[in-house]
Amino acid sequence: MACARLHIGCGLRTAVFLVLGLCSRVPCVCGQFGPLLNPLEGPQANSQEELDSVLDIVTATDSQAILGVADRFVSSFPQSEFLGVILQYKMFACARMQNFECLVASGQSALRVQPDNLNVLLTLASAIPDAADGRAELLAKAQGLAERALERVGTIHIPHEISLERWRTLRGETEAQAHEALGKIAVRQGKLETAIAEFERAAFNNPAPQGSQFLLLGATYVSAGRNAEARSALRRAAELGPEDVRKQASSALENLNTLNPNAKSANKKTVH
Repeated sequence: MACARLHIGCGLRTAVFLVLGLCSRVPCVCGQFGPLLNPLEGPQANSQEELDSVLDIVTATDSQAILGVADRFVSSFPQSEFLGVILQYKMFACARMQNFECLVASGQSALRVQPDNLNVLLTLASAIPDAADGRAELLAKAQGLAERALERVGTIHIPHEISLERWRTLRGETEAQAHEALGKIAVRQGKLETAIAEFERAAFNNPAPQGSQFLLLGATYVSAGRNAEARSALRRAAELGPEDVRKQASSALENLNTLNPNAKSANKKTVH
C-alpha cells in the first residue's frame, strides 16, 4: 500500500484532511489557516481506531460531546500526531459554550503540542481580553500571543497548493485578527489611542472587511471623544453587518445623535 504508516489508504487520508480544513473555520476567528495545507505532509494515524476517533471529533456538531470525545482521544492516543488538532477542536467547542476556563486550558495544551498554531494563538489572544477583568498578567499573556501570531504569519512560506492572491487574503485576514486582539487588550488597559491604532489596522487593512471590526473601532472613537470618526466607522459597520453588528452600530449612532442633534442629518444614509 502506498501510504507508509496510515494503514487505510491515501484516498481516505486525504478526505480526512479535507474535513479538517473545512471544520477548522469556526466563529471564534475568521480567515483562519486550516490545520493542514497539504494533506500528504500532515499528521498520520497509526490505526483505524485512531482515525475513527479523529473523524468523530471533527464531524461532531454538539460542543459538549466534543469535549468528552476529545478527552478520551487524548487519554487513548497521547502520542498521536493529531493531538494538537484535537486540542484545537476542544478549544473551539469550549469557545462556543462560552466556557472561558476550558477554552484557555485546552488552548494552552494545544500550544504545548503546536507552539505556532495560528488558530489557537488568535483564539486565545481574542478571548482573554473579554474575560480578563482587567487582570494585568492575563492581558500581558494575550498580548504576547497576538504578537507571536503576527511574527509567525510573517515567516510562513507561501505553499505551492494555493495561489498568491489567496495567500495574501489569508495573511491579511490573519493579521487583521491579531491587530483586533491587540486593540481589545489596549482597551482593557485604558490605552485608547493605542486601541484605536490597532483597530484601524484591523478594519482598514483587512482584505475581507468585517463589520465587527468597524464596530469596535467606532465604539473606541466614541470613548475617545472622536465623534465624527465614530459616525463614519459605525456607518461602515452597519453596512457590513451581520444583523447583530448592524443593530449595535445603529443604536450607537442614535446615541451619538441624541448627544449632538445637529449631526443627525449626516446619518441619513445609515443602513436600515
